[in-house]
Order: sequence, then C-alpha cells, then structure tokens
Amino acid sequence: MVFKMKKTLKMPHTYALLLILVAFACVMTYIIPAGIYDRENVDGRKQVVNDSYHHVAQQPVSPIEIFRAVPTGLVEAGEIVFYIFLVGGAFGIIHRTGAIKVSVFLGDECENLRNGSRRVRNVPQSGSAGRYAWETEAGE
Repeated sequence: MVFKMKKTLKMPHTYALLLILVAFACVMTYIIPAGIYDRENVDGRKQVVNDSYHHVAQQPVSPIEIFRAVPTGLVEAGEIVFYIFLVGGAFGIIHRTGAIKVSVFLGDECENLRNGSRRVRNVPQSGSAGRYAWETEAGE
C-alpha cells in the first residue's frame, strides 16, 4: 500500500509578507495612473473639492526605494508606532499577570452573590486580586 503525503500550504514569514506587499505597491505605481484632487480651506480645515480630480505626471517608485520605505515610514509615524508598542506592552504585562482572568472571575462571583446564588468556587491565586474572592456554601 502506498501512502501519499498531503502538501499543506504554509504561511510565509511575516517579513516575507511585508516585503511582498511593499514590492506589490512599488509595481502598482507603474501601472495605476496618478491623479489628485484639489483642496480648499473651509473653517480652518482642508477639504477636497468635489469633481476636481485630474491626472498628474506619474512618479513611479524605483525598486531601490523599496528598502527605504519601511524605515522612512517608521520615522514619519514614530509617535503612533511608539504609542502602539507602549499599549501592546501594557496589555502583555496585564495578560501575563492573569489580572484579566481574575477580574472576570471576581465579576462573576459578585454577580452570583447579588443574585443570591451562593456556591463554592476555587479562587485563582494569580495576581493580587485573587485573595479577595469569596468562598461560601449554600447553608451559610
């Protein structure tokens, strides 16, 4: 009996996906015609003028600029990138300490106490909030 191995489609590495997307965007600058809308100031804000689209000279991106695109973008959007890293790190710390699980558990227990249904529960001891949970039996 001969067994054939099925080939599974494997997801490429994150950096490979990013390189493919940037290369695709570079190629599209040669294909898609360039154009802009006119803008005007209204109440201190720039807004697009309706029906003002017109074609402009195409300025395609050279393949050499692919390698400069990501660092340039990170520098230009540095504030928001730093903020996203900061929030991501904070959520990572909260997740690793188990604070979210404990707070959900305590919320369920408080709801059970408010509704009058008292039952014994094992209290998770990860995080500082675990020691404040209630353990009661139906007869008390």
